[in-house]
Amino acid sequence: IKEEVLSMAYDSTGENENTSLLQAFAFAGNKNAYLLKEEDARDDEAFRQFLSRKDKDLAVYDIKGLQVLLSRYHYPKLEGVNFDLLLATYLVNPDSGQKREELFMNYQIVFDEKKNIAIQVASHTLDLRKDIEKKIQDNEETSLFKDVELPLADILSGMEIEGFPLDGKTLGLS
Repeated sequence: IKEEVLSMAYDSTGENENTSLLQAFAFAGNKNAYLLKEEDARDDEAFRQFLSRKDKDLAVYDIKGLQVLLSRYHYPKLEGVNFDLLLATYLVNPDSGQKREELFMNYQIVFDEKKNIAIQVASHTLDLRKDIEKKIQDNEETSLFKDVELPLADILSGMEIEGFPLDGKTLGLS
């Protein structure tokens, strides 16, 4: 990639990060968008270093889902995420939708089914970032977003990845 990566998304067989199969990673910069197939990413040391770098300012569509998927495929934890479109749009408008197509349609964005959806998600996440951040700032929710919502998404993804033990006897399962 010959330009700074500003946004990242993933391509998978479904929207459930716990069951879908990872197919590729999509990246967007100011001028171009790129797709890195999972089988190529697997042994790509530069990609692994990119994930771990804290000194980037990355926008993603759904940090919790992305972290869970990365963990399932044994990638390092993604660092340097400062914007999550799914969280941000929920703060701005809780009725904006939690399904990807519905959320983007609320911003008059319809995916071109002939093109890679993940690349479109990465590009449109970047396109929407400034406007959504401005709305968060206008609503005086910047601290809520940066100091509560983003860190909470990190905690929740960690809980989802780690899981917790269950006592089958107590639950009547054995």
